[in-house]
Formats: sequence, structure tokens, C-alpha cells
Amino acid sequence: MAQWQAAIDRGDVAQLFALSEQWRHSQWPEGYAPPAPRTLADVQSALPEQLGAFVAWTPLPDGRLLTIAATTHSAAFFVQPMPLYIDELLEQFLLGLQEPPRPEALQDAFDQYTRQAIELYDLLLADALAWLPPKTTRLVVSPFGKWRLLPLQALIAEVEHPVASYQYLPFLAKKYRFDYTLSGSAWLEGRLAAARRGRPEQRALLVAPDYFGYEWPRPDDRATLQYLQLLQAPDGALPSLPATAALAATIERLGGEVWRAEQTTPARVQAPPPSLGVWHAEAHLLPLGSRADSLLLALTPWEDDGLMPLSTLATKGLHAHLAVLPACHWGMLPLAQAATALQALQVALHRAGTATTLVALWYGA
Repeated sequence: MAQWQAAIDRGDVAQLFALSEQWRHSQWPEGYAPPAPRTLADVQSALPEQLGAFVAWTPLPDGRLLTIAATTHSAAFFVQPMPLYIDELLEQFLLGLQEPPRPEALQDAFDQYTRQAIELYDLLLADALAWLPPKTTRLVVSPFGKWRLLPLQALIAEVEHPVASYQYLPFLAKKYRFDYTLSGSAWLEGRLAAARRGRPEQRALLVAPDYFGYEWPRPDDRATLQYLQLLQAPDGALPSLPATAALAATIERLGGEVWRAEQTTPARVQAPPPSLGVWHAEAHLLPLGSRADSLLLALTPWEDDGLMPLSTLATKGLHAHLAVLPACHWGMLPLAQAATALQALQVALHRAGTATTLVALWYGA
């Protein structure tokens, strides 16, 4: 704590950023080296001029929360105590997002959502956004731990006038574009890698395995069983994804490539084309633990069990500008487990060379 407090007392935001990056990289899943550390000035130089800002949160050893905010030309930090009920507030808010209220409780649910969204905004973003220039529209944010699961776009500032519907709430999504990153160094590394690759050679690839009619081994891992139960998948069966056919037709119409059924074996999927615009895996990703190699992509069980560690892509390389995984319903899992799986996913795809990842953590996201 001494280093943190000394930097706070000096008002040394650059040193606080360096300590924050060091702490973040110490939390990376086992088996992956973090990116080379970058300075705050490096990150600032890559932000969009006038429109972009970087915001990162770090829990201090004494229980306070450090927020660092930076634009291309300036930076600031804020330190505040965190209420003891903060984890409970986060869990209740996320639970409200995934469980539709009963018809007779719609108004109560709306009032609770509004109250919690404002409170979370006040705790996490009010100071930083008040400091940023009014023209800021893009936020590169680096949450930590369980807070990676919080969709900041769903938070709202104070409601000036009473509203009766969600559509009229001043969601942050109406003003800001959010890019989530593991750290400032990881974000900058991804941008530089994408710039070096330049224009992709192939527009899009859809990986669409076939789950119907195959005998899947019943998993003996508790985490996988729990996940499958949340999907209402009896006896370890994996449910098909209903949008696959329509999505495949769209991608083919736009000039992309689609791998179906027996084409989606681990041996083939782990060797994608060398330069892609979009890599879209219309497949379940099973979280088995805290390591980055414990995420298994469920492919067609044609020659083997069809399960491929996502870390294989990090080893072989997945040089895509955008990776899309729409069937990661981890938001329904306990917070700690879901946050660990999400971090492992981000690290694996970052190390695979993917510039941006789009993941759905809840049904209908």
C-alpha cells in the first residue's frame, strides 16, 4: 500500500497507472504471459483525438477504489471508499438483467433497476465522466474481477424527470461507445497488431457445428454440469442455436465462408485462414475452470469428442479483426466463476491475435 499511497500523495497519475497495470497483469490466468507494459502516455497517444478517453478501476489494498481517467492531453485520478454492500449491489443488478419480473411486479422492478443503475453510476463513473470533456463519445474501459460482467452501457445518470418506461431512461449507451479491455497495455497491443495486419484477406468465416443427433459424453465436471443445467440441456446434451441457418445464409450472401457440420472438427477449426475480418463461432463455449486453457469450444464430434480448448487458437493464431461468440451464457453462473471465465476468454483471444471480441453473456444479448 505504501507505493500506492505515495503516488496518491504526490498526485502522480502516471505512477498510479503503472501500478494499476502491474496489478492487472499479475491477475492474468496461468499459462499466458501478459503484454509488455506500456506507459500512460503510450495509451493516451492512441486515443481518438477529442472524442476518446480511457477509464480504469483498481481496488486498493486498503479497500478503497482507484479510478484513473485519461484523454489524449490530460489525466486524473479519483480515490473513494467502497461501500460494504457493493458486491451485493452488483449481484442484484445483474440478476435483475437476466430474470424477467413477474407481471404484477413490473413497476417495482423498474424502480429497483433505476435506483441501482444510478447508484452504480455514482460509484463508478460519475467523477470520471464529470471530468471528461463534453465531446467525449468513446470510452475504453478496464474493469476488474466481477466488475467485468457489468454492462456499463446499462447504467444511467440521475433521472431529471420521472419516466414510465425503460426506453426513456438516459442510458449511457445513448451517449457513449464502450470498448472493454483487460488493461491499457493489452488494448494498445491489440490496436498496434490490427494496424500491422492491415486489410483482411477474407471478409468473414462462420464456424457452425452441428449438435443434432450426436452422442455427447456426459461431463463429469461440476462446472460444466451446472452450465448445461442452466441451458436446460438434459444428460449433457448441447442445444442447437436457432439463428445458425439464417446467419449462415447472410454471411454467404455477403461473400463470407461458412464451415458446417463435419467441417467444424477441432483439427480444422484450430487452423483458420491467416487473415480474417470476422471470425464468428456459432457454438457453445464451456467454462471448466480458471485457466485460459479450460474453455472448451464445442464443435461437431465427427472424429473425436468435438471439444477444442480455446487456448489452441492462441497457440496456432487467430488473426481476426473481430471474434464473435454469441453463446457464452456465463452471466447466469455465480459471479466469481463467470468473471473468471470471461477473463480467460479475453486473454485467450487476445493472445490469439484478435483485435476485438464480441461476447453475449446472457440469452438475447
